[in-house]
Amino acid sequence: MAEPLGPRNQDPYSRQDPPASVTNQRVRRYALRTFLLPIALFFAGIALVLAYWTLSSPESGQQRGEPRAEATTGTERVGSRERTPGGFNPYTTPQQTKEEIAQRGGRTITELGEVLEEGGRGVLGLRVDLRDIDVERVESPTLFWIRDGNARVAVNAVSGAQVKAGQTVNVVGTVERHGNSMRIRASRVESSQ
Repeated sequence: MAEPLGPRNQDPYSRQDPPASVTNQRVRRYALRTFLLPIALFFAGIALVLAYWTLSSPESGQQRGEPRAEATTGTERVGSRERTPGGFNPYTTPQQTKEEIAQRGGRTITELGEVLEEGGRGVLGLRVDLRDIDVERVESPTLFWIRDGNARVAVNAVSGAQVKAGQTVNVVGTVERHGNSMRIRASRVESSQ
């Protein structure tokens, strides 16, 4: 059986009973400061960080009228004719296999005079296959001089060659620079007789 409300208080919403007694103005103000103020400060801090990040980005400098730096590495998009700012591909596209071999250094020098043409520019690294060349002078087992007409070039034989002055030889190797002159680094030297 339920007890009737006594003489204490007949109004259930009076300020003396909970929840009205614990939600007075001072308690509400304290709860607001304790719970909502840290959340509001957290989001305000995030807003400040985002604002700083947006204003300090490189793109914002262009809005302020600052000049834009462009790369000059000469990169090109693969498979497209569109060029990037600051560069282009200096190499031409070969139309035939023969042109590509010549462009990539697949040419073989067969005359000694070609090694010395134009001061040797453009022949560095090219393959040399010389036949019936006269040995002019031997300085060591790995270094000797060859001559064909007026052309005279030093040969550096990596493994050492057993040649004598006046002998006729075949030389296979590559052209390389030695100081201000050109020489041949021979991979194979053999007598032509």
